[in-house]
Amino acid sequence: MQLIAEHRQALYKAAMRRCRDRAVADDLVQDACVRAWENAESLHDESKLLPWLLRILHNAWIDLCRKRSKVFSVEEVPDQPIQTEELSPWQRVTVDDFHEALEQLDEPYRSIAIMQYVDNLSNADIAEQLGIPYATAATRLHRARKQLKELLSAKSYRNEVS
Repeated sequence: MQLIAEHRQALYKAAMRRCRDRAVADDLVQDACVRAWENAESLHDESKLLPWLLRILHNAWIDLCRKRSKVFSVEEVPDQPIQTEELSPWQRVTVDDFHEALEQLDEPYRSIAIMQYVDNLSNADIAEQLGIPYATAATRLHRARKQLKELLSAKSYRNEVS
């Protein structure tokens, strides 16, 4: 299926956003392409090829996370928040803090948060890509936000005490 090869770069970018490891991303893309090739007959509308491939990639990522006992972590880059008396604890949360908290979320909340905050997808687009009802996507995103708030709140409290 030549059309799959045309979307390989988009699949690789999506895989890198999830795992942030080139070797793992290559493996995910390869696995997704193999799965797509094996199940090509289930795609009835070639105009929906990319969302179908991204869903397969997402499922491959979930399978990989389940096989491993921990979520992949990004290299920690020391980025100290600005310590001034004027800033509230929430204002001291850095982008690195957010990404670190995002990495700590459990699946499926991690993936759905990445799709929302990194990929900038709407709830409707997320639901379509994952093949789940809109309400399910919205509920998972709500729970992801709640977990992020708890993680960042704990981090902010630790920074205040330090």
